[in-house]
Amino acid sequence: MFDWQQIIERIAETKLQSCFNPFSDRDRIHDLPNAPEIRRRNLKNYLESMERLKPRIAFVAEAPGYRGMRRTGIPMSSEVLLYKIGRMLGTTFQKATCTRAMSEITASVVWDVIEEIGEPVLLWNAVMVQPVAEDGYHNRTPRRQEILAFRDTLRDILGVFEPEHIFAVGKTAEKALSALGVKATPVRHPAHGGARAFREQVKRSLF
Repeated sequence: MFDWQQIIERIAETKLQSCFNPFSDRDRIHDLPNAPEIRRRNLKNYLESMERLKPRIAFVAEAPGYRGMRRTGIPMSSEVLLYKIGRMLGTTFQKATCTRAMSEITASVVWDVIEEIGEPVLLWNAVMVQPVAEDGYHNRTPRRQEILAFRDTLRDILGVFEPEHIFAVGKTAEKALSALGVKATPVRHPAHGGARAFREQVKRSLF
């Protein structure tokens, strides 16, 4: 079994300006006192499940969203999906916040598509911290230096799993994968009205 703790600690130790690190930062309004620890454990459980399931498909997206991975620690997930995801992967995840569970459009669409595909899919982000907008909470597009900060982590994850078919979900992921020389199928990001195109492009490529 791979030492996932090493990768998770590397991510947790990455400090970038105007970014929220789910694995070392705590939201004083929404998070439980030990939220970063819970999210680190959630990601470890997720990766161990993926290692056991040996996915041949990977979706690489942009970065954590404020309604999703910022709160859960799991790429392309949301709190309202934690039980469902755990059941699908044969593991359990813990809620890291003290406020009501939130949903996220991207997570909902992605996990619906995974159910339609009928096999496990590795989910990851080009940037593993949330690039924060000027309001200190909402999302913004990752900057070049933020993508570079997680280039080695992205390469290592793909190197461990060696997926046969990689999808670049959105332009940021496409650029990050291209910079590594990784062949990927570009697809529309599910957010901002892209859900139908994402679903159709993925299924057309696989089936």
